[in-house]
Amino acid sequence: ESADEVIVPAFTHISTANAFALRGAKIVFADILADTMCIDPADVIKKITPETKAVVAMHYGGYAADMVLLGDICKKNGLYLIEDAAHSIGATHNDKHLGTFGDIGCISFHETKNIHCGEGGAFLINNPELLKKAEEVFEKGSNRAAFLRNEVSEYSWTGLGSSFGMNNLSAAMLWSQLQDLGVVSEKRVAIWNDYYAAFKSIEGIILPPESESGFNAHIFYIKAQATQADGLLALLNEKGIAACRHFPPLNKSPFGEKFGKTHCTVAEAEYQKLIRLPMHIGIRKTDTEFIADIIARFLSK
Repeated sequence: ESADEVIVPAFTHISTANAFALRGAKIVFADILADTMCIDPADVIKKITPETKAVVAMHYGGYAADMVLLGDICKKNGLYLIEDAAHSIGATHNDKHLGTFGDIGCISFHETKNIHCGEGGAFLINNPELLKKAEEVFEKGSNRAAFLRNEVSEYSWTGLGSSFGMNNLSAAMLWSQLQDLGVVSEKRVAIWNDYYAAFKSIEGIILPPESESGFNAHIFYIKAQATQADGLLALLNEKGIAACRHFPPLNKSPFGEKFGKTHCTVAEAEYQKLIRLPMHIGIRKTDTEFIADIIARFLSK
């Protein structure tokens, strides 16, 4: 409803907020933690009002947000906890898959993800109370799922829904990759570790947290001083390296400001430093060393 508020991290993809804005909710932006780039539970607490209905945690690059603390906060305040696990296919935290902690989890199979089918995704219903509604939405606003289970004699229009089924060609492309998810994750982690080894002795940059068991190595990034990041990014692009910024804070975007002018100081500051480096299973160790050498030379000047 129009008065409902949903708390989302300021540092996330547009789609995270769009999912709720499209349905009339007011988006409330929360700040992030600098080490994981995930939503800050302390700021979430500050942003909760009587109108808050849900909190969204985005697991950046496959790093887990603090789901235990966020779960406690949501339970205490009667809120839904939703996971944007777009980066997290195959990633686990404490032997539990990301996307399975909250009431709902969302996985992306967009072309930029570890495995993909061009466009597509998965909707994980972890709260049984939401299953019937999810089926209705998926079945174009009908009780067709109940009909297929012989629970009703015919199906009819029971609510709002749409067509979300994946076409067979995309599904076949995805299915073959799902069989190799473990192999893909292992290769990506090996490349991520090559990057880390090549960069760990370079002064003037901050590296992401070290990988741990269950990490899926979706992204490798570095942080440079904000005054140097633009020049470094331009040099990398000039050398043919597809480095880029990531996630301009939504609270400072033209449309995000329509929900009120807010400051998320950590997200705004870290965005100015973060440079995302190429990450795919075709990257070789020599590539990571080449990129590291360019960055080391730039920073030594």
